[in-house]
Amino acid sequence: LIMTNNNTYQNQVHTTSTIAIVVIFIYFLMVMRCWLGFGGRTQMMTYAFPFLILGLHASGQLRLVFKRRYVIYAFIVFFFNVMGVRSGSNINAYIYQLFLPTNILLVLCIPDDDKEYVLAKIIKWFGSIMFIGVLIYLANLVVDLPSLGVIKSDYGNLDISAGYFKNYIAYIKPLDSDSTYSFLRFNGPFIEPGDLGCTAAFMLMAAKFDFKRYDKLIWILIALI
Repeated sequence: LIMTNNNTYQNQVHTTSTIAIVVIFIYFLMVMRCWLGFGGRTQMMTYAFPFLILGLHASGQLRLVFKRRYVIYAFIVFFFNVMGVRSGSNINAYIYQLFLPTNILLVLCIPDDDKEYVLAKIIKWFGSIMFIGVLIYLANLVVDLPSLGVIKSDYGNLDISAGYFKNYIAYIKPLDSDSTYSFLRFNGPFIEPGDLGCTAAFMLMAAKFDFKRYDKLIWILIALI
């Protein structure tokens, strides 16, 4: 349903199902270095994502419209990703760089009529996470709340870690007092405040700062601030 200028609702058929948007949203969080992707899960999801999306496409859960400009863009991303692979890396490093632009391509191929609908859903869910995360963060400044336990972070590479965090689902609290992340900045469910900042800034601009249309957008701004 969408709201018209006359404040009445009219039906609008979307070809992208909620389950398809959930898959996209989870992968979106993972590549932004959310705790969901720790333990090598981001890599696994990167490999699984195209098969999930194509499977959803085959089952009628979403429609894909391939356009030449999307393919060209994905190829450019692939080219520069490959250029950044360290010399001496094995074939797996190059295969991984092939999957990343492929995943971007599949998201871009969502029909234009549905892209705004997908964006609205993601903003709503992300804003809800920010709302809960900010409340937990502020409460933790006063008292030490019980958490789900301590988790070890990683940057998609299990050999590189930013330390240990207490897990509050919508917020992870750094435990290393010597870490730059222990400064009083809000990082939400991500490793670094910069991860949250990039994501929040992107969403605010994509939504054109339209707080009336996207009611949860204000919490994304608050989280960024």
